[in-house]
Amino acid sequence: MPNLIAVSSSHLLPKPPLNVNFKHPPSINCCSVRKQRQRSLKSSWPSISLSLFGCGFILGPLIDGLHSSVDLVVYQNGAINIGPLHTNKWVPPLLGLFYTTVGLLQIYLDEKNSSNVPQGSLEKAVRSLIALVLFIELSSEMYKNGVPDNIEAYILFAAAEGLVTWTVTCYFAYTPFLVCLSRWLQSTVNGNASGTDMSE
Repeated sequence: MPNLIAVSSSHLLPKPPLNVNFKHPPSINCCSVRKQRQRSLKSSWPSISLSLFGCGFILGPLIDGLHSSVDLVVYQNGAINIGPLHTNKWVPPLLGLFYTTVGLLQIYLDEKNSSNVPQGSLEKAVRSLIALVLFIELSSEMYKNGVPDNIEAYILFAAAEGLVTWTVTCYFAYTPFLVCLSRWLQSTVNGNASGTDMSE
């Protein structure tokens, strides 16, 4: 029993190896383990693209329907009318491409600036979706109530922090939602890759 130290007659402790430096213990880099488990955009883009496209294809026309329900947007050629929803046959695929493009661009920028990127969560995505819907609904209500274009643009300008026209402002208002959605999808893909639940 050369590797044991007697503390008392009834207790024996293992003897520390002679080459251990207690002033500088070896470090365990937990972050590098996590980074190894995360899938980069290069390997995860197909599933994220499909999810973003599906969200844009389904959610996009529903949100756009807030404008078309008050005739703010009127579709003539290729119009599709389903109850109160008035849309166009090109709106779902175009909004799907819009969601996909903005979402993938955000994930690409996050990977390039990998320090201090906020973790995506379903809660943030839902909150930003609600904010987007309220913003689009606000512009619809102002149009429906006859608010002059210059006043509407000024209100939306203030709400969207500096854009001039309502069309550009509405698309700008999509950005926080698409950022949160894409980050949450990337977190979900990474969580599935590492076997952990990252939906919260």
